[in-house]
Amino acid sequence: MTIDALPTPPNSSNPASFASDMDAFLAALPTFRMQANALGSGSAADAATATTQAGIATTQAGLATSNGAAQVSLAAAQVALAAADVVLTHADVVITHADASATAADRVQSGLDRVAAAASAASAAAIAGAFVGTSTTNWTPAVGTKAFVTQTGEQYTAGTFLSVVSSSTPSAWGVGQCVSYIGSTLTMDIQVIAGSGAHTDWNISLTGTRGATGPAGAGVTPQSVGFTLAGGTTSKTFTGDVDLQASLVAQVAASQAEMEAGTVTMMRTMTPERVKQAITALSPPSPEIITPTNVSPASGATGQVETPTLTGSAFYSNYGATQSAIQVQVSTSSSFASPLYTSGDQAAGISFTLPAATLSVSTTYYWRVRYKNSKGTYSDWSAATTFVTASAFNSFIATPTATPGSFGSALEGGFYAGLIWNELIESSTSVAIATGSKTFTVSSGVAYCYSGQTLEVRSRANPANKMIGTVTAANLSSVTINVTSIGGSGTFTDWSVMAQYRVIVAPKASGENASIMFKNANSAAPSACGTLTEGKKATDAMVAADTSTVYPAAWWCHNLSIGGKTDWYLPARDELELAWRNLKPTADANYTSADRSTGATPNYANLGSYGDTANTHGL
Repeated sequence: MTIDALPTPPNSSNPASFASDMDAFLAALPTFRMQANALGSGSAADAATATTQAGIATTQAGLATSNGAAQVSLAAAQVALAAADVVLTHADVVITHADASATAADRVQSGLDRVAAAASAASAAAIAGAFVGTSTTNWTPAVGTKAFVTQTGEQYTAGTFLSVVSSSTPSAWGVGQCVSYIGSTLTMDIQVIAGSGAHTDWNISLTGTRGATGPAGAGVTPQSVGFTLAGGTTSKTFTGDVDLQASLVAQVAASQAEMEAGTVTMMRTMTPERVKQAITALSPPSPEIITPTNVSPASGATGQVETPTLTGSAFYSNYGATQSAIQVQVSTSSSFASPLYTSGDQAAGISFTLPAATLSVSTTYYWRVRYKNSKGTYSDWSAATTFVTASAFNSFIATPTATPGSFGSALEGGFYAGLIWNELIESSTSVAIATGSKTFTVSSGVAYCYSGQTLEVRSRANPANKMIGTVTAANLSSVTINVTSIGGSGTFTDWSVMAQYRVIVAPKASGENASIMFKNANSAAPSACGTLTEGKKATDAMVAADTSTVYPAAWWCHNLSIGGKTDWYLPARDELELAWRNLKPTADANYTSADRSTGATPNYANLGSYGDTANTHGL
């Protein structure tokens, strides 16, 4: 009996006709099988020869299989070209091996058929091998450019979409485009990833971009795969494309081995179109917008402030659309069934700062982020991670405007006269003098400092024992300072936390009164007047103690409104000294006259400005 010649098999050197050649080749195989079986039934010798040739072909097919069995494209080609019994029902893949009633004669007659199948598998392996490789490059799945050392002589070209899948851990993979292929170095722009951890057993194969998602039909289970074998049935449900790919490859390989051993006869029921569908179904997805990941705060971060900035990974679109918005969600539950906060669309970027009064102290929160592109498409939400808020939130005053560069510069209705140190708050925390982060317990009813403010912490018993640094955290019960310079040594509990204040002198035309008294009787003023630096506190105490008849000067200052400001006051001693030194209307040097008091023993415990005006002249 005459056997019709098979058409030209598909060849990687003719990519334009590869698909049509494959369809023609597969379509001719059923006729070839019938003619070969008829010829085999007429000659036992031919059957014996066919059996020998089938054994040789089995070895060749096994070698081809080992060249890339873990790759999606090769596995799909082997399913079709090895005449595997694959039936695609909806999105399910069902491989059925029918051999219950096969006779010995049937198996002999199938010898030539196995020869043809093995030859086809070898041809397909050669074609697929041009786009299949391995690499032992150490890589942890991450989006971005990555160079893999692989085999030479492959057909990778710039722009081709490829996948890299760990052989030992198929859940670790990446998909991207070939940037360049020079010698044995394949450089890829990785766009989609899964899994974690470093691996060195990468399988590289051809893949494609993800198309638009179509509607799901009734009863479709796209991630269910069943295998029906002679003598029994095994099945498994998979959770994702990678699991599906790896298990399908492994079970098809096992089934092929049974076929070649003569224990299973496989029926060809996969059409060329089904081959294409299988390849497409098993390709890792390439979404329109890459799903972002949570970057900061890091997962499990603790001590977070009231208004943390939530930052995701870089925005990336597979189809060139630009970013138009960012959204974040915060929840006390990992399900996000009722999010505590949803930002809605915010300006394009990868970060968003939560508003005040959103979070509570000492609470665990889940957060996630997604991006929107200029076409109105949203990415998937990132995988949620957690952070824990601090036991107390920072409470800062507003950061003031910059200090003028020159004395006498206009400032808030008056003129800048200099900076003066003054006690901000006290602490009895036992702390040793040293550089580094230091936290002091305090008690305050209002915010008292700003973030980054320079503070001095001095022992009231001996102000030479001090620490100077900047504020890193503060609330109504504690302040943390990053100490950068020190004076003295030892451990103390009588700390004065000092800050510098700007002294502002009123214009002479509206802020001077030469005909008003300090007090109308020679009696003690309120105790708050016993201060060297806090003129405002002393003035307020006099106004509260009695009338303008008793304290004319204090009341006159209290009622002033200059430059839109109503908090003018009588200056304390060191504030008056500071004004003299920096704004005096003479060429006199400071503290040179013998008849001036020197303040040699500063009353620092009474809020004195130690070190600023130790020798007074302005008095």
